[in-house]
Amino acid sequence: METPTYYLAHIEGDVDPILHGPFETKDARNEKAVEIRLSGGDLLDGLFKLDITGGKPEMNAYTGGEIDKLVEGAVLSRGYF
Repeated sequence: METPTYYLAHIEGDVDPILHGPFETKDARNEKAVEIRLSGGDLLDGLFKLDITGGKPEMNAYTGGEIDKLVEGAVLSRGYF
């Protein structure tokens, strides 16, 4: 089975697309998503997981709860509180 290539699609203000990656792992992509969310960007920015396997793209949204848990974990582990 072919390993996917991981990307992060960041849609600023849900208007302007920015593609980040490729990332070697899902965790590395998640770290970038957390970095974007913690950078003070607009909460309207869309963050989407893009996996490409065998030339076929599959895109899924980070849900609000999912990204919140990733951010919370990063904040707690980095001692921001």
